[in-house]
Amino acid sequence: MLVKLDADLSVMFGTQLFLRKQFLDPVTNAGLEKAVRARAAAGPGVRVSNTGGWQSEPDLFDWQEPEVAKLAAELDRAIQQLVSFGQAAPVRLKIRRAGWANVNRAGDYNSLHNHPQQHLAAVYYVKAPPPGSPGAPDGVLELRDPRPAAGFNGHATLFSAYPMRFAPEPGMLVMFPAFVDHMVHPHHGADERISLAINIQFVDD
Repeated sequence: MLVKLDADLSVMFGTQLFLRKQFLDPVTNAGLEKAVRARAAAGPGVRVSNTGGWQSEPDLFDWQEPEVAKLAAELDRAIQQLVSFGQAAPVRLKIRRAGWANVNRAGDYNSLHNHPQQHLAAVYYVKAPPPGSPGAPDGVLELRDPRPAAGFNGHATLFSAYPMRFAPEPGMLVMFPAFVDHMVHPHHGADERISLAINIQFVDD
């Protein structure tokens, strides 16, 4: 899809990104944090892309807390906003979601990966304490350019293939195509960082 910048310039092969820093309110965050901590205390969790930390089963949207229902409703609206961008009319899609909780402590991180057989991936930050080392990539989300050949360009800024990094903030949602390679840098803060990771599929009626 071409995205027009002005009369002469467009962007092609663009990769859309949704980022909202105040996606949910602090009261909802507190409820989500309570729900995550209760489950982390009840079981050992699983290992997927995480090194260290605790990760829940991918059953987030089966949880009965009202805060999860609120997250799901807001997420669905954000998905429709993302997929409708540049279209003449709103795009309505049937959505299947799966999600899981992450609790990262000092030294924990997520290795580089993507989400096969999904359409979108998202991460929502329930709790994100300040970095342990000012200026360091402490717990940041890093997204890699999905165009392999873009790295062949030697110009420092033109058509840059540099990774994009996003510092976590409580209440922030980041959503992007699931084929985009991403990782989470080690967390070095004294306090825990809590996030919710989400897979999104578009399904036929």
